[in-house]
Amino acid sequence: MTSLLKSLRLGFLIQLVAAVFLLQVAGHAQTEKPADPVVGKWYWIEEQVVECLPDGTFTVFPTQRKGKWRVVESKNELLKYEFTWDEGKFVDVLLMSRDKKSLSGKNKDKKKITATRV
Repeated sequence: MTSLLKSLRLGFLIQLVAAVFLLQVAGHAQTEKPADPVVGKWYWIEEQVVECLPDGTFTVFPTQRKGKWRVVESKNELLKYEFTWDEGKFVDVLLMSRDKKSLSGKNKDKKKITATRV
């Protein structure tokens, strides 16, 4: 009888530990920040496709150029981004549309830049 009680206690303890583990995993999953809306592929000017990665970098196809993107403070409710190409040689500042399907703005030479989500 005592061995039965011990095995029941052990079974309960295992279930309790498993439940606590599952609650911690579920709590962690809920606190993960969603990906920034710019993450993904964009059809850029000059027939380029820019893939923005969650780590703040981007790669350009077919040229394989690379750069960094970041969110910058905006005076309106639209999301504003700065794309730095070729280690700062080129910089584009773009606003994301409300529907999150396009980007538009200018580069540092005031040339118009547009992009649409692929």
